[in-house]
Amino acid sequence: MPINEFNDEQYLLDAIKKAIDNVYSNSQFNKVKHNYSLFNENEKYLMNFNEYYNKCLDLVSDLDKILVFIRRFPSKKYYENNDINQMEFIKYHLEVYFHKVHTLLDIMKKLLNALFEYGFSEKECTWNRLKNKNEILNSDFEKLILAYHNTFRDILEKRNLSSHDAHFEKEIEHKLIDSYLLINKLEDKYKSHSPGNKSSKIEQATYNFRILEYRKEQLAFVRSGINVASILVHKFLKVALFEFVKKHTSKVSG
Repeated sequence: MPINEFNDEQYLLDAIKKAIDNVYSNSQFNKVKHNYSLFNENEKYLMNFNEYYNKCLDLVSDLDKILVFIRRFPSKKYYENNDINQMEFIKYHLEVYFHKVHTLLDIMKKLLNALFEYGFSEKECTWNRLKNKNEILNSDFEKLILAYHNTFRDILEKRNLSSHDAHFEKEIEHKLIDSYLLINKLEDKYKSHSPGNKSSKIEQATYNFRILEYRKEQLAFVRSGINVASILVHKFLKVALFEFVKKHTSKVSG
């Protein structure tokens, strides 16, 4: 049976609307309370799947926003008055990029847990527990998860170093010694001169050029990663939605 993404998305939207309408029409509905308990089991399955499905879409959208942040250094005076220079601004958003890439992988695994109702807690939902399940072993899900992990292996490692060992800055300095350290050196040198000094203007121009080049490098790096992530995640969601529709249709008709 071929996958029809449009029909499957419409099925999901219609099912959600119907489930919500059912809750609103329930005599026990209370608009000032949490009404999740009013969903029946099939509706809870639907809402759980939809939660992780939309989280994946939201995270892909978040990745796109990172390009917007890296592309510009707005309110320069405000940031610099708060001890945030351009390098630190870019570094911060690169770190956000690493975290989002890692979070996306986690949410994809949790979506599989919700889709196939394995019952793992969020903490228990690891690839080691999922990979040998009949629905996943040798499936498109396995291929796409492994493709994502292998594509972003270095980024996932950087995220772990950043989170657990505060290693991000050391890693960036090591990798970008010709740009990062030089930029900081030029910046310190620039600040040591008076505003009217001719050499100061030359160093400022050099500093600005190095920042521009560094920003271009990181934009290209992040953009290429986002393009791959978007392709893999949308393929993953397409297959997941197809399987969901089959499973949910069976539940409702049963």
